[in-house]
Amino acid sequence: MCPVVAFLLTSLGALVLATFLDRPVWQALLHIDPAVQSAEWSLVLRSLGFLPVWLVVALAFYLIDDTTRFTASSRALLLATSVVAAGGLGEVLKGLIRRVRPDATGGVYVWRPFIDDPFSTSGLGMPSGHAMVAFTAAWVLCRLFPRAAGVWICAACGCAVTRVVSQAHFVSDTVLAAVIAFAVVRFIWGCSLYLQNLQIRIPHKEIPSLE
Repeated sequence: MCPVVAFLLTSLGALVLATFLDRPVWQALLHIDPAVQSAEWSLVLRSLGFLPVWLVVALAFYLIDDTTRFTASSRALLLATSVVAAGGLGEVLKGLIRRVRPDATGGVYVWRPFIDDPFSTSGLGMPSGHAMVAFTAAWVLCRLFPRAAGVWICAACGCAVTRVVSQAHFVSDTVLAAVIAFAVVRFIWGCSLYLQNLQIRIPHKEIPSLE
């Protein structure tokens, strides 16, 4: 099966399953102790969806690595470019999908009309911005450090869980975020490889491979 088709079918299946889980999960979370939201572990996981955190990590990559090498700058730029692009795209999609957060609707689907504050994403939840940034960073790190892929994915899932537990998002908000984040990283990674191949063709330029 074509990888693109497999990705689309898997993503569709995950979104359909998440949609069926949205209501029962929200109802189950009504009985969760509110103190969980302010627990240190919850705050730490939520911070993984805070974009500036990953910009600092990208800067650290740049400073730690040999900045005269192509892979050093590309590793930092891949992470920074990906999280910024995903974060921006997430806000655009919120403004287009316009599904209101569950904590404001009693856990039912409500879509805000376009004529109602059309240029604001405040109160809109699909996709989850925190989850999108966290999963974008995770997918990038999975490509850079594949041996620790399980760690990166679990960390991003933890961030997504905190957003659902806080009742700020449906499960499907976070699943869509993970899917879009994967697509964004795949596109930017492919662009990086393409640009690297162009530079390799330039005489007297020796550039290490990203792979």
